[in-house]
Amino acid sequence: MSYLPIKLVVFRVICRRRRPDLAFDWPEYSYTLRVTEKSDVYSFGVVMLELVTGKRPVSPELGDKDLVRWVHGGIDRGGVDAVLDPRLAGESRDDMVRALHIALLCTSSLPIKRPWMRAVVKLLHEAAPAPPRPTEAAEEKPLDV
Repeated sequence: MSYLPIKLVVFRVICRRRRPDLAFDWPEYSYTLRVTEKSDVYSFGVVMLELVTGKRPVSPELGDKDLVRWVHGGIDRGGVDAVLDPRLAGESRDDMVRALHIALLCTSSLPIKRPWMRAVVKLLHEAAPAPPRPTEAAEEKPLDV
């Protein structure tokens, strides 16, 4: 059984309980004052940006920008590597770039350009690295029980 729907419900509740002036706010909130699945996708994208950049959504180090605008500006100025968390780069760089790409789709300024959450889940499954295969030597050893 998958716990993904439960996780999404919890995520949705957390996003709706927070103060509306934080950087998780989706751009259309100021004129619609409505919460939709697309606004949840935007908030999820901000959380993903936090993970791949190592930055908070609102921080003095971002200047007068929120995290979404900071990432877009950083990519324009210095490329993808300029925004990725250097503590996590290295061997996992390709995985981080895939996660960054999904986060950027989720944080599109136009709701119609954001994917549905079902599509985000599919993209995350496709982007997940394959688990390492055990070597033949490890398969041949009997387990001590």
